Amino acid sequence: MSHQLNYYEGDSPDVTAQLFMEANGLTNDPNYASLVQQLTNLIRQNINDIVQARTAAANADAKPIFNVPVNLGGTDFEIPYFANQDPAVVATNFCDTQMPAISANMGREAAPEELQQCKVFLFQTITGILDKAQKPNEAETQPKEPALLFTLDIDLGDGKNAALPFYEGENDEAVAHSFCQKYNVDVENVPFLVEEIRRQIANL
Repeated sequence: MSHQLNYYEGDSPDVTAQLFMEANGLTNDPNYASLVQQLTNLIRQNINDIVQARTAAANADAKPIFNVPVNLGGTDFEIPYFANQDPAVVATNFCDTQMPAISANMGREAAPEELQQCKVFLFQTITGILDKAQKPNEAETQPKEPALLFTLDIDLGDGKNAALPFYEGENDEAVAHSFCQKYNVDVENVPFLVEEIRRQIANL
């Protein structure tokens, strides 16, 4: 005699398995706990198969950005990560599917804290890889600061001096005018400053 177990997206696999057992009058079965665990694992495996099928269909012509190497219970896994995937969803789907199966093979159930640790570790690993890949791009988009070509030491009189820095790409006349305005120097000195700037540029 067979019974159909319906699972709806978003439901808890554990609760679905328990409700199935109750609906079929199996709550007093001596193997209740074991059967619930088997059903839960089966549901999770089916969820993972569906997720993988959807991912494969969505990324039929795409290649993973990178693969995340993971070792669980002595078994090595390569988890592909595709563009625009949610790291949290990838981590949850993998851990919810693989951890219970591996623990069952070891003759025990996966503890809730083990599942959580698996999800946190995988999530942090994926986001860490994404952050490292993004930083070089951010550095490339940031404008480079102009290089300092030289600094002139200008005598302002009365024993006072002021530095006039000149950077790559600047306009000599604009720099001279700005210097005069900043230090209240007569604009008649602009040609002299421009001449000094150009002399220094010629010596570079």
